[in-house]
Amino acid sequence: MFSLLRLIIKIAFFLLLLLLVGAYFTNPSLENFKAEVRTQVKSQLDKLSDDPTLSIIASLGADFSDDMVDKLITRKEYYICSVYVIELPTGNYEYLGAFKIFYPLQDENPMEKFINTFQGLH
Repeated sequence: MFSLLRLIIKIAFFLLLLLLVGAYFTNPSLENFKAEVRTQVKSQLDKLSDDPTLSIIASLGADFSDDMVDKLITRKEYYICSVYVIELPTGNYEYLGAFKIFYPLQDENPMEKFINTFQGLH
């Protein structure tokens, strides 16, 4: 009975150790996150450029976005994962980066909120 329990504990410990090592080596970098944000911003700006009224904002936003992405994002590294913070005037938005994937830590997408604000103006 105890030998089976000991075996289960050893296997669980090994699997946990394997998971932690995998998480360490797949923790996305700050540059990975910035590239993902740039892709999302470009996608949202492409949607804006379909609207003739908002196309001017979209073209200005494309030039402005690359510079702002570098200045608005910070990273808190925890070795097996990272928390990325986008600091916008409308609030901070946080994402958990682990296993090369980014998980939003809030329900709201900041780019969608930004786009909806401008679409509501016209």
